[in-house]
Amino acid sequence: MSELSAGVSYLSKSLRSGGRGVIQVADYNTTVYLYGSINGTDWASIETLSANQIKEVVLCPYFRFSSSSTDSSVTTGAGTTKVFISETRDR
Repeated sequence: MSELSAGVSYLSKSLRSGGRGVIQVADYNTTVYLYGSINGTDWASIETLSANQIKEVVLCPYFRFSSSSTDSSVTTGAGTTKVFISETRDR
């Protein structure tokens, strides 16, 4: 399990086709926007997550989260929110 930092790219350890993972948000009043990228430069919105939520996701090479719905690099406003990812290798 790894903890993501707001606005900071996380490189997935599993680049297998169809790899899956679980995202957990330990959120304390902030909506979190999860972004993914194939190349680590161009980011697309994957999911909007809120308080204490767990969600299964298809793994892409790069992830990051933000408190902004329009800018994946925003690091402020996330407060005490923690986001964790656990990658599974097998389907």
